[in-house]
Amino acid sequence: MLILLPPLLVNIGAWIDFLLALDRDYLQMAIEYVNELEI
Repeated sequence: MLILLPPLLVNIGAWIDFLLALDRDYLQMAIEYVNELEI
């Protein structure tokens, strides 16, 4: 179990980075969409 733990943590870290990148892209698109609505 201890042998499998480090790769698992690396995968979790990669997934977190991936999800955060998606959140940033989604937030940017949402802000642009709201700005277009306000114009």
